[in-house]
Amino acid sequence: MPSRVTENLLARRFLLSLNMLLNPRRPEDPPVDPAAFDRLPRARLVGEWRNMVCEFEFMAPDELRIALKLLPAAHLHLSREGRTSRFLGRLGLSREVQIGEKEFDERYLIQHISRKDARALFNPRVRQLVDALEPFFNLEMLAKELRILKYAPLREGYEPASALHDLETLFELHLATRSVDLPDAGLKR
Repeated sequence: MPSRVTENLLARRFLLSLNMLLNPRRPEDPPVDPAAFDRLPRARLVGEWRNMVCEFEFMAPDELRIALKLLPAAHLHLSREGRTSRFLGRLGLSREVQIGEKEFDERYLIQHISRKDARALFNPRVRQLVDALEPFFNLEMLAKELRILKYAPLREGYEPASALHDLETLFELHLATRSVDLPDAGLKR
């Protein structure tokens, strides 16, 4: 079992490589010192991508939070459907919103949005983008950011290019949801 220090160092090296992808150095830029990343208190990277602030932070060795600072189309929480939520749903105690798509409803738990808005928001393109972000623990649209907590096993081949691809997919998801008219949306666009 790798030590916590080893896992943290692995996460920091991953973020250093990701930083190089996000911000390719120009000849006039000073060189990046990898040791500087090793001295930081946690494995976290805040950068700019397509003129937007993005953030990558390891919450645990295989859990990477990716966030885009922007105004999302709605406020919601989406996570994998689990045994507990299924059980609570059967008892009528779950605040889960279902969209009427059996396969999607069985896989995901949608909360903090009206059923009407959820049905409009999770059109086929949005569902396809959500599936493309798998595997993940949860996806949230908050007041000023869109974020996802990804399963990112570095030791099993999750690369910085994979994180960049997930960031691009997250942005595509943002664009796909922004074009949907939500009658009950609590956030102004």
